[in-house]
Amino acid sequence: MPAFGSGAGGLLIDHVMHVEQMEGASMPPRNEIEREALVSASRARATKEDGLHVLAVSPDDIKPGTKYTVDLKTRTLVEIPVIPVRKPA
Repeated sequence: MPAFGSGAGGLLIDHVMHVEQMEGASMPPRNEIEREALVSASRARATKEDGLHVLAVSPDDIKPGTKYTVDLKTRTLVEIPVIPVRKPA
Protein backbone atom coordinates (compact mmCIF):
# COMPACT_ATOMS: atom_id res chain seq x y z
CA MET A 1 0.00 0.00 0.00
CA PRO A 2 1.96 3.04 -1.20
CA ALA A 3 1.54 6.42 0.46
CA PHE A 4 2.26 9.21 -1.97
CA GLY A 5 2.47 12.98 -2.19
CA SER A 6 3.74 15.68 -4.50
CA GLY A 7 7.30 16.93 -4.26
CA ALA A 8 9.62 19.26 -6.14
CA GLY A 9 10.24 16.65 -8.84
CA GLY A 10 6.58 15.69 -9.24
CA LEU A 11 4.62 12.90 -7.63
CA LEU A 12 6.59 10.75 -5.21
CA ILE A 13 5.82 7.34 -3.77
CA ASP A 14 7.07 7.94 -0.26
CA HIS A 15 6.37 4.75 1.55
CA VAL A 16 5.24 1.21 0.81
CA MET A 17 3.54 -0.75 3.55
CA HIS A 18 2.88 -4.47 3.29
CA VAL A 19 0.05 -6.02 5.26
CA GLU A 20 -0.09 -9.76 5.77
CA GLN A 21 -2.73 -11.83 7.47
CA MET A 22 -1.67 -14.88 9.45
CA GLU A 23 -3.89 -17.93 9.33
CA GLY A 24 -6.70 -17.58 11.87
CA ALA A 25 -6.05 -13.86 12.46
CA SER A 26 -8.49 -11.14 11.53
CA MET A 27 -7.52 -8.34 9.18
CA PRO A 28 -7.68 -4.80 10.61
CA PRO A 29 -10.22 -2.48 8.95
CA ARG A 30 -8.96 -0.84 5.76
CA ASN A 31 -9.18 2.66 7.27
CA GLU A 32 -6.82 1.56 10.09
CA ILE A 33 -4.31 0.19 7.60
CA GLU A 34 -4.48 3.39 5.53
CA ARG A 35 -4.07 5.53 8.64
CA GLU A 36 -0.96 3.60 9.70
CA ALA A 37 0.50 3.98 6.17
CA LEU A 38 0.02 7.76 6.39
CA VAL A 39 1.57 7.96 9.86
CA SER A 40 4.58 5.86 8.78
CA ALA A 41 5.10 7.86 5.58
CA SER A 42 4.77 11.11 7.49
CA ARG A 43 7.45 10.03 9.97
CA ALA A 44 9.78 8.81 7.23
CA ARG A 45 9.35 12.04 5.29
CA ALA A 46 9.32 14.30 8.38
CA THR A 47 6.23 16.10 7.11
CA LYS A 48 2.53 16.43 7.89
CA GLU A 49 0.11 13.76 6.75
CA ASP A 50 -2.30 16.19 5.08
CA GLY A 51 -0.19 16.31 1.88
CA LEU A 52 -0.10 12.53 1.56
CA HIS A 53 -2.60 10.06 0.10
CA VAL A 54 -2.95 6.29 0.18
CA LEU A 55 -3.37 3.92 -2.75
CA ALA A 56 -4.13 0.27 -2.00
CA VAL A 57 -2.69 -2.13 -4.58
CA SER A 58 -2.23 -5.86 -4.73
CA PRO A 59 1.33 -7.17 -4.34
CA ASP A 60 0.73 -8.94 -7.66
CA ASP A 61 0.55 -5.51 -9.33
CA ILE A 62 4.08 -4.52 -8.30
CA LYS A 63 7.10 -5.90 -10.15
CA PRO A 64 10.33 -6.08 -8.12
CA GLY A 65 12.93 -3.53 -9.21
CA THR A 66 10.37 -1.47 -11.13
CA LYS A 67 9.74 2.24 -10.52
CA TYR A 68 6.22 3.63 -10.48
CA THR A 69 4.35 6.90 -10.35
CA VAL A 70 0.65 7.38 -9.63
CA ASP A 71 -1.94 8.56 -12.15
CA LEU A 72 -3.94 10.98 -10.02
CA LYS A 73 -7.03 10.88 -12.28
CA THR A 74 -7.40 7.11 -12.18
CA ARG A 75 -5.55 6.55 -8.87
CA THR A 76 -3.56 3.70 -10.39
CA LEU A 77 0.13 2.82 -10.51
CA VAL A 78 1.91 3.63 -13.76
CA GLU A 79 5.17 1.90 -14.55
CA ILE A 80 8.04 4.27 -15.33
CA PRO A 81 9.84 2.95 -18.40
CA VAL A 82 13.54 2.30 -17.98
CA ILE A 83 15.62 4.08 -20.59
CA PRO A 84 18.73 2.02 -21.36
CA VAL A 85 21.97 3.94 -21.08
CA ARG A 86 24.24 3.61 -24.10
CA LYS A 87 27.89 3.07 -23.45
CA PRO A 88 30.27 5.18 -25.54
CA ALA A 89 31.75 3.31 -28.47
